[in-house]
Amino acid sequence: MSCTTVQLVKGDNEILFTNVATNVNTSSIMVNATNGVSAGSVIFQNNYVRTEVPSQRVSMLQDSIKALTRTRTLAELKLTVVNKQIALLAPDRTPADTKERPVAETANLLDLIDKKLETYLVQKNKLNETISGINDNIAILNTQIREEQDKGVIEGGRLLIKLYATETGPSNITITYVTPNAGWAPVYDLIAENTTRPLQLYYKANVFQNSGTKWENVRLALSTGNPTEGIEMPVMTPWYAGIYVPQPVAYAQPAASQPQQNRTTYDARDIKTLATTEIADIATLTPGIYQAQRGKGTSIAGARKTGTLYIVDGVQVQNIGEEGIQSTMSQYVAVDGGGMNTTYDIEVPYTIPADANMHLVAIKKYDVPASFRHYAIPRLDKDAFLQAEIVNWAELDLMPAQANIFYDGTYVGQGYFDTRIIKDTMLVSLGRDKKVMVKRELDAKKRSAHTIGTNVRETYAYTINVRNTRKQPINMIVYDQMPLSNNNDLTIESKETGDGALDERTGFVKWTFTAAPNESRKLSLGYTLKYPK
Repeated sequence: MSCTTVQLVKGDNEILFTNVATNVNTSSIMVNATNGVSAGSVIFQNNYVRTEVPSQRVSMLQDSIKALTRTRTLAELKLTVVNKQIALLAPDRTPADTKERPVAETANLLDLIDKKLETYLVQKNKLNETISGINDNIAILNTQIREEQDKGVIEGGRLLIKLYATETGPSNITITYVTPNAGWAPVYDLIAENTTRPLQLYYKANVFQNSGTKWENVRLALSTGNPTEGIEMPVMTPWYAGIYVPQPVAYAQPAASQPQQNRTTYDARDIKTLATTEIADIATLTPGIYQAQRGKGTSIAGARKTGTLYIVDGVQVQNIGEEGIQSTMSQYVAVDGGGMNTTYDIEVPYTIPADANMHLVAIKKYDVPASFRHYAIPRLDKDAFLQAEIVNWAELDLMPAQANIFYDGTYVGQGYFDTRIIKDTMLVSLGRDKKVMVKRELDAKKRSAHTIGTNVRETYAYTINVRNTRKQPINMIVYDQMPLSNNNDLTIESKETGDGALDERTGFVKWTFTAAPNESRKLSLGYTLKYPK
């Protein structure tokens, strides 16, 4: 948005507005004027005449190069003087009159040369090091200048607007438009001091723009809406399911050792009659079928030997079983994060240069009530984890984004706020808690193996020790699991979970309890495997 005041004469006026963003969506341009002034045609023009004025960053780098160059010039002048002094003290050959000098005078001359020459050589070495360091710094600054110039900073555009004024006088002109060369991305800082106080959530934004014009002390309004997504509701068409039956058109060739003239080409009618042992290479030419191992996974009819061929948008999904189709297909599905079209008006003015870099802007701070719990899966990890439960998180107007997690004054890592969930409770992991110790051990006394008749019975028993060394009670959840069997000859018997709840479908066991300060809990898990001898 641009605002300015112009002086108009009665009747038609043509005003050229410069310092406008480039790549403007011309359909989004709106012109509002005061004092009864109406806007006519609006013509947008890109400013293709590049200015010679460098950016502020480039100007600073160039000034630094100039200062270093002056310093280097002085060092080079001093080095020239030192080199001449060294040349006088250490000529290439001995002066002709040296042999005619008295011994005492020659000794004094040598002492003078020894003292002075050493000083000049040390000065020369320091000056060479200084000049070399300056050259390295200048090279680094020149590299930074090239990087700044290669960022694609573009020139601003211009708007030629026709205005009709009923009377001569000033008018306040407000121009709004949409440019694709600006945007923002949310980022969060989540701070938990302890488990007794609310979470502190700092909502921030990384704002960038490369519109060709500098935003100087502007009041930002950040919106979760995106005008490029479209406003029309999609229309569904009938969706038909069918069976994919490939019609192979294949060729087969003998081994490379056989003569070229003996190689035969087969069509689809002949391929079914070929003996597999006679074929060195089979490659299907049917669109949509892909074999990475030169026909090794293809039968002589061109179909796969085992498994199901999944094709998503014309691309085969490889290395997949029936149970993994859901997880693998998700990478081909576009997920829309959506948004609630919330606008954040930033009261503090910011200056955002047109350099395409990210500039951090503070939006809002929340004190978020949360409940805390510890959970552990000692079968997979020896540590306990602290988790915060945020209820009614939708009222915070959050967007999907990364979050920097801090607990007890320490940075613990990065999490992710997935606001696409439909539950009213959001779970946020606050990292590992070393003050809650969990240990899982095999109980050797209860471990046994017996053969009874034609069957073998093996008994396994585990003890899980949990200790809370914190000064306040904690809510603890511990997970483990029982084995499952999909073989009728193998059964699981004598299941022991103590106070744990067993899910027969998944085999997961869950213990939920409250641990007082310095309290230790012992959990038990056991089962017996029965299988034929």
